[in-house]
Amino acid sequence: RALLLRTVATFVAVPFILAVSCISSQADELNAWSAYAFAPQDGWSQGLPLALVTCVVRVPLPFVFFMEAATAVWTLYIHTDVRPLPWPFMGCNYHYLHHKYNWYNFGFMTCLFDTLFGTIKHPAPSDYSHMPAKSQ
Repeated sequence: RALLLRTVATFVAVPFILAVSCISSQADELNAWSAYAFAPQDGWSQGLPLALVTCVVRVPLPFVFFMEAATAVWTLYIHTDVRPLPWPFMGCNYHYLHHKYNWYNFGFMTCLFDTLFGTIKHPAPSDYSHMPAKSQ
């Protein structure tokens, strides 16, 4: 019943979010709205690992809710330009390069596996040269 409710809520909410947001395919236009401006299949596939793990490993329900909320907040953070985080965390500066080049920085919260598998790209000033200066 809960899965059905969540699925229905997703199909109702996604068109609304897409209708009121600026859908951005450009890396230099990332904002909090673009964090959730994806196809329903993409969002479902990103949430599927958490759901599958809870079917195999016994996890307390409050932990599942906490992880879903933490994932939502983290997704908003990495699509904004708030401030970079120290290594090993995957901050918004690293995630920007993921959107710009589409072949680097696949990690979600850390740079660990990108470092291990050679897909890490560290931010450099030249990566941001085409962007207008931020107004303070």
